[in-house]
Amino acid sequence: MQDEAGIWHTLDSATVFPTSGRGALIEGYLHDHVWLHLPPAQQDAFRNSLIERFPSRLCQNQASTAMMKARSTMTRISAQPGSGRPPTRRITLTFTCDDRTARVLAFQSSVPYVTGNYEN
Repeated sequence: MQDEAGIWHTLDSATVFPTSGRGALIEGYLHDHVWLHLPPAQQDAFRNSLIERFPSRLCQNQASTAMMKARSTMTRISAQPGSGRPPTRRITLTFTCDDRTARVLAFQSSVPYVTGNYEN
């Protein structure tokens, strides 16, 4: 969370992203880790609803109008021996809370280039 002086403060990620197993599966849709295959139009609508829903969890209890960023990192587990480490996917949601309602300003998703060398 960025305060009025422009200083960023860290919030507990559990205030935005649920910590349950079900929550992790749902969060996976933001990273294109799809557990239930939906038609493309429904996938986009579902992802867009999640982009709004996750920040709303925090804004329901947050009176601040400061700019906030929520970051999520996810790596899919591969059960195939010798397949190497799958790429890590990162997302960032930038939003504000206006009258306890989330207003999403940006959604950024980054998937690193896969070269087969996973020594990061």
